[in-house]
Amino acid sequence: MRYAIWNDFLSVDVEAVERPRDEAEVCALVARARRQGKHLRPVGAGHSFNDLSLCEDLLVDLSELDKILSVDPETLRVRVQAGIPLKALVVALEQLGLALANVGAWLEQTIAGVLSTATHGTTGRYQNTLIDSLRSLRLVDGTGEPRVLEGDALKQLTLGYFGVITEVTLVCVPLFRVRQRKRVIDGAEAIAGMDALRGEHDFVDLRWTGTLPQMIVGGWDITEEPATRLDRLARGVEGVRIGALNRLLTVVRAGAIPKGLRRRFFSALGRAYIRSGRGFAHEAVWYEGLTFNSFGVAAPHEEREFAVPRERAADCLLAARARMMADREASSLEIQVRFSPAVDVALAPNAGRETVWFNINVLDPRGNPALVDALSSVALEHGARPHWAKVIPADTPSMVELYGESMLVWEAARRRFDPDGLFLNDFYHRHIALTQRSLPEWAERE
Repeated sequence: MRYAIWNDFLSVDVEAVERPRDEAEVCALVARARRQGKHLRPVGAGHSFNDLSLCEDLLVDLSELDKILSVDPETLRVRVQAGIPLKALVVALEQLGLALANVGAWLEQTIAGVLSTATHGTTGRYQNTLIDSLRSLRLVDGTGEPRVLEGDALKQLTLGYFGVITEVTLVCVPLFRVRQRKRVIDGAEAIAGMDALRGEHDFVDLRWTGTLPQMIVGGWDITEEPATRLDRLARGVEGVRIGALNRLLTVVRAGAIPKGLRRRFFSALGRAYIRSGRGFAHEAVWYEGLTFNSFGVAAPHEEREFAVPRERAADCLLAARARMMADREASSLEIQVRFSPAVDVALAPNAGRETVWFNINVLDPRGNPALVDALSSVALEHGARPHWAKVIPADTPSMVELYGESMLVWEAARRRFDPDGLFLNDFYHRHIALTQRSLPEWAERE
């Protein structure tokens, strides 16, 4: 059976996709794969951009494990099944007067998926992160036994290599709203003022496209005021604008457009996108304000994202912007810049350091691969670590080089959870490679 990631850019022919209904069925699937000498990988929403979750033997789809199990109104602790999508979880929490500590630009992923890959969101004055709100994980290890991770055991990013997560316990925060203010300013000015912007707003991000000299600067501030009818209208207008652009990109096949016309097409879209940043200030519930407002429409695209050390970020962004300004093929690229504090989780890209996230959205993957590689190299030259769930460039240094001793400590923990290498896959051997292959990976079976 064919299994593809969300954008259909990458797929694998897999022996079986199983959808367990409870933890006992997960244990049975892991035990069966171990007896048969098969590899097994857990999958959530398939919203990664690489083959981290893929193998050719058995995929365990957690979509049936999608319930909220308990809520403690005093401690704000929420226990949920691992396969619950963020878009369902945030709505359910809203009804309880609660919110997640943070969220990324999309709500399609499962809670286990975002925690397994250290997906981050953005910050400013507000410093809460989703991964820091984690209090325990329950998973089925490589022997088929349930285990609970808590305390210091949570300081290791699992990446799906420790086992199949079945439950997650988080500390939530009281429900809050945000007031969004967006403006369009000169890009160099925005980059130079990043630190000041982070001190002015609770949440901040920057966006630019192609060779355009201006950027959208987004700032969100926590407010206790409820959204008005005018707020809802302003948000609706913004969503219609951005959603229309994404729908157009979903319908139009860029590869079928002649090269010169394609550049003009994306340049026009880029100008329209930047103009959409001149919207009205408005209020919204936190998850609506902090996610990409396109009414859920996402055009198929590729993403590369890099965690750049804060002290090197301005130089990195200016260098990347100069490369784009000098290359007409940049017209189909959108850049998003977000911020996060350091976290104490080994193998999280922002482990131990304040981070500026440099995200490259590639709307026409076949149109400008050399430029995308060049921008990726700029980030790596400035000490960046790639996001685990995005496309990882071929010239990325070894993960041992990027993470040092933390990588070796992580590997020792992984072997304790999975002594037979049941959860290993081609991604592991390509990017980590700290143990030899025990079973043939899917790239070897051609």
